[in-house]
Amino acid sequence: DLASDDSDWTFGCWINCESIGDPLGFACQHDGSYAYGWILQVNSSGNVRLDAYSPNTTKIHSATLSAATWYFIVFQYDAASNLYGISVNNGAFETVSASSITTAAGSFLLGTRIDATSFGFDGLIDESWFSRRLYTSDERTEIYNSGAGLSYDDWDAGGATVGGPILQGRAISPGRIFGGSVLC
Repeated sequence: DLASDDSDWTFGCWINCESIGDPLGFACQHDGSYAYGWILQVNSSGNVRLDAYSPNTTKIHSATLSAATWYFIVFQYDAASNLYGISVNNGAFETVSASSITTAAGSFLLGTRIDATSFGFDGLIDESWFSRRLYTSDERTEIYNSGAGLSYDDWDAGGATVGGPILQGRAISPGRIFGGSVLC
């Protein structure tokens, strides 16, 4: 179940922008009407920006991304605290309150925005995942792996302590997952 609802969930991926300019939508889930859901994008200043609907919430992460560099992005919703959080390169979460959220039953898209014809992601997305729980600091550190990343194949092997996600994808082009799977 990929619906982002009022329970704990986490989305993560690695992104590499080929350019910084127009807003670059790299992940979203909403119905296209902006009644509910969320969009993650890199804004024209190079910051990760969250636009969430129901309630209307915006959060711009303080880290500035550069083109041609890989970044580890984790986006989560903590239901007990009613907080969205964004982390870049395993840094501290920057959070914003979401007093209540409505289940986003629309499409879950990578590399594009559901409403956009010109705001697709200009770059690469790799090792994307969605899970119905919050990941601990130790688990996120293990996945980040000092910036080298931890492949899904290693999440449950070789002593790794990270449990597998319900969505995983390796090479991403706008709106499609190649070599990935949904595990329910």
